[in-house]
Amino acid sequence: MTEQTYTRVIENLVLTSTLRLEGPEWDNTLIRNVTIKNTSGDGIFIKNVNNLRIENSTLDNIGGSGIRLSSSGGSDNVQIVHNKITNVKANGISAAQRLEDGVDHTNLKIVGNYLDTTGLNKAGGLEHGIYVQTSDTLIENNIVLNSVDGNGISVRSSGIIRGNYVEKTNEAGIGYYSDHMAGPTDTLVVENNVLRGWNDAGGYGGVHLKRVVDPDNHVNTFKVANNDFSGPTSSWVKIADGYDNYSVQVSGSEAYAGGTPTWTPTSPTPTPEPTPEPTPTPEPTPTPEPTPEPTPTPEPTPTPEPTPEPTPTPEPTPEPTPTPPSGISGTAGNDRYFGTSGADNYSGLGGSDRIAAKGGNDILSGGSGKDYFVFDTALSATTNVDKIMDWYRSDDTINLDDAIFTNISRGKLTSSAFYSGEKAHDSSDRIIYNKTTGELFYDKDGTGSAQQIKFAELANKAAISYSDFYIF
Repeated sequence: MTEQTYTRVIENLVLTSTLRLEGPEWDNTLIRNVTIKNTSGDGIFIKNVNNLRIENSTLDNIGGSGIRLSSSGGSDNVQIVHNKITNVKANGISAAQRLEDGVDHTNLKIVGNYLDTTGLNKAGGLEHGIYVQTSDTLIENNIVLNSVDGNGISVRSSGIIRGNYVEKTNEAGIGYYSDHMAGPTDTLVVENNVLRGWNDAGGYGGVHLKRVVDPDNHVNTFKVANNDFSGPTSSWVKIADGYDNYSVQVSGSEAYAGGTPTWTPTSPTPTPEPTPEPTPTPEPTPTPEPTPEPTPTPEPTPTPEPTPEPTPTPEPTPEPTPTPPSGISGTAGNDRYFGTSGADNYSGLGGSDRIAAKGGNDILSGGSGKDYFVFDTALSATTNVDKIMDWYRSDDTINLDDAIFTNISRGKLTSSAFYSGEKAHDSSDRIIYNKTTGELFYDKDGTGSAQQIKFAELANKAAISYSDFYIF
């Protein structure tokens, strides 16, 4: 796997909501050593992103898919490497293809991951350990255990499935189903895998080329070679009717007598060494977006609210009263800040910054440049109200997660969903701005039957309108 230079590194975070990587602003990003757990939706969602690597991260108790590549926006050169994904309601890893809409995830590599207990929903369509519709994907050296709904590895297009260990599936160990366009290779290679505990009684195979559904969207060449099986020899490799018009080569199948391999949380390939924080030279660095600081170190001096009458001693008091929230400053570049569940104090300084303060009553300053204030954490009028110190309507945008701000359509906020006043005045109102106090509220029905919830405050009480909000 070739080494890639990354301009942004996100690491050492603990999240309990979906990490959404959407749009070219996430190009050339390395995600590593991130823990995502107890989510209601997907663990990581990827859309319209190129040159992305996710490695050495842990995802557990996920309400959707562990890592999902979108069906409405493609990607190129995404690497999912050596992650641990467990207890997932939908697919462990999934990648969609919609060629009629121009959506594919090219050069996708899924390597060295550990997946255990996927498809817990068992509702609607089948869900799998690894589910790939995309063309010419590499799926290599993964351990896939306990796919309780579908296949261990399920593919719909061309690619290479090599060196994987698959054990205990509700259907096939590795299954192919013909309903998505093949890639340039027009070949599916299944080699050097170990298959154990597939559903032989249900009529499935260790490697199973399932029925031909769409001859126009079908791989033409299949190479099944040197796989090891632990199960009835009659179902090691099953090929449905209809493959006479395709090239199918099967060779080298053997019985497997070993046990379950051990997975260790270390990367199988050298980690690229990005430069997340540029050196403090007066010239701009080529890295436009330095590493976010997920766990900022409090800086008691200078405090956001200095003491009105500082003491004449040369050393400031270590813990001024009142103690300010934890503080961190960005750079002159384009920063990405992910806050904590506590009260954070973040100043973006220059550049186009994306500030997701998460929980707590936070103090946020974007500084100069076009800044994005992201609200994607459960609302609370007492424990999660952020104060934006320097709102500039000509530059800044407020982004709202539709998983939190329900009953609002994705995209730009409509004029009918915004109202300036103390409270909603009709049932279409969702975002309320009290220009006298600078308070921003969310009202989920606009009727008063449910109390509106304060989620932010503009300290400068500046003008704001519906066009300043974007729902994602």
